[in-house]
Amino acid sequence: MIRRDDETAGHHYVCPCGCQRLYYAPHAVVSGSVETGDLTLTPSLWHNAVGCCGWHGWLRDGVFVSV
Repeated sequence: MIRRDDETAGHHYVCPCGCQRLYYAPHAVVSGSVETGDLTLTPSLWHNAVGCCGWHGWLRDGVFVSV
């Protein structure tokens, strides 16, 4: 799901580490799209808030990759 306010965009996604928490991350789309399954985002995604699992990684070509 994409949200746009002014020039900010982001996606809601389920954490890939296995904690199954739903997150929202503001980002820039580097390439691809949700519809084609090859989305690449920047910057990295890091679940470091209180109570979060601590997963850190990237979404590259539609695949979550751990750092």
